[in-house]
Amino acid sequence: IVGKRLRFEGFIVSDHFGEMPAFIADMAGWIKEGKITWRETIDDGVEAAPGAFMKLFKGENVGKMLVKLS
Repeated sequence: IVGKRLRFEGFIVSDHFGEMPAFIADMAGWIKEGKITWRETIDDGVEAAPGAFMKLFKGENVGKMLVKLS
């Protein structure tokens, strides 16, 4: 690193709070247009909650793990 004069620099979110309104506007548009998508695992019913919790530790979920309550 020293010999090649490489530089590491961190990214601190709070350094960019001024960009938040533009980010929110851009992101909302991209989501509405379908350019941003996400996946999630949904189990139904409160009785599924313990099993859903265990799935988190086994890596059996994709994205967010949600328990849908009726």
